[in-house]
Amino acid sequence: MIFRTFDTQEEFVSESVVHMLRVVDSEEYRYLALAGGKTPVPVYEQFGKKIKDPSKIFLYQVDERYVPLHHPDANACMIYKNLGKKHEGEWAGMYFFDTTQPISTALLEYRHVLSRVPELVFDLVVLGVGVDGHIASLFPYSPQLNDMEHTVMYTTTMHHFVHDRLTLGPKVIMQAKQILILLQGEEKRPIYEELRHPIKLSDAFPVHILQSHADVTVHYVL
Repeated sequence: MIFRTFDTQEEFVSESVVHMLRVVDSEEYRYLALAGGKTPVPVYEQFGKKIKDPSKIFLYQVDERYVPLHHPDANACMIYKNLGKKHEGEWAGMYFFDTTQPISTALLEYRHVLSRVPELVFDLVVLGVGVDGHIASLFPYSPQLNDMEHTVMYTTTMHHFVHDRLTLGPKVIMQAKQILILLQGEEKRPIYEELRHPIKLSDAFPVHILQSHADVTVHYVL
């Protein structure tokens, strides 16, 4: 893992955007999987402003809470509002979990659109990390952490306001060419230190499954 800390929010956002722009600076199609949450909001906003050719970029989401698409807790709503709608109609593709459908149908449909990603290898996956160490919607001690067969899956947690989740599986995340982890705030400092000096097992702290990935960059700002 490559670790970078920043003194200001402005530097954190700017360098995170630069990292993403490097990935899409190509004549080839690029496939991005994006996390939700609050930390990526200004990053996605600035990234959207600086993209030169959205027609070469496919946008996917990493995971979703099982709430209506326009619900304030929906990751799709955040990604669309801060990035997707800036170039609506220009992207090569933009795909979200369809939470208007039953969970089984939503998973089936998202698995279908994932098949458009060559060899299921994303060029970049952007992730956050929960205070419990979860990534995407892969939570501590979840059996899905060890499921390297399914590309998308349903998970549930009693420790968060929205219990039911739809998520990329660890197989797809681990196959990505690059992973960018965004961390912000005092409450995320223990996560940053744990990533730098691992003590916990991955079952207890899911983000540790990424320790074996060849290209993970962690950006942290207080």
